[in-house]
Amino acid sequence: MTYNILGGRLTLGIVLPKNPNFNKNIGEKKVYDFLTQNIDEDIVCYYNYNIGLFESDFCIMIPHRGILVIEVKSWIANNIIEVKDNSFVEYSTADEGIKHLRSPYKQAVGYTRELLKILREKITKDIFVLPVVWYTEITREQYYEKRLDILSDERVTLFREDLDLHNSSFNSKVRGLLDFAIEYYRKIPDNFDIDTMYQCRHIFETKEQIHKTYYKMGNNKGVRRRDNKKYYSI
Repeated sequence: MTYNILGGRLTLGIVLPKNPNFNKNIGEKKVYDFLTQNIDEDIVCYYNYNIGLFESDFCIMIPHRGILVIEVKSWIANNIIEVKDNSFVEYSTADEGIKHLRSPYKQAVGYTRELLKILREKITKDIFVLPVVWYTEITREQYYEKRLDILSDERVTLFREDLDLHNSSFNSKVRGLLDFAIEYYRKIPDNFDIDTMYQCRHIFETKEQIHKTYYKMGNNKGVRRRDNKKYYSI
């Protein structure tokens, strides 16, 4: 249970599904548990939902900012032999030997592009979508030591330390990821308000499921008229 600094219980956001099967993926379970206990009440997060034909790790909708598509990796720094280039990492484990693993950032970019295709069909707003990598077992220092910065910029990367952030610090950080990217790429998306999130949530939920939490999240005006189509990502 999570409490604010005054000792009151926090009202937290929505993380779906409620009882997922992690298939022994420790990193994804850590992130899921962390998000369940820390995201703000107006944030909606989807774990292992399909984006088109692909299964993403986490898709997080943050009102008045946009959408984060997060690829989680529980890589161990000592197992990373070499970052071969911007697409592959040479990685070794006792059980499976040496493998060439694909860049997690490129995976996140692929899911982002797929999500944008779906948004073009369903939503008529300027929505910013940002691919992000989260290394649950690697610190920021190890990230640079192992040259993982070749795969993803630090400004779109989360680390082991981020799992220790306080509720407010983490929420400020993820909102800041989108703020930075929107300013850096000079995009001017429409306001990603609760009404727009309502439309986006139909990609992953039924109308009945959404209605159970729609008004709780601050909407009492109904879905607004749709405008011209524009979609943004990096």
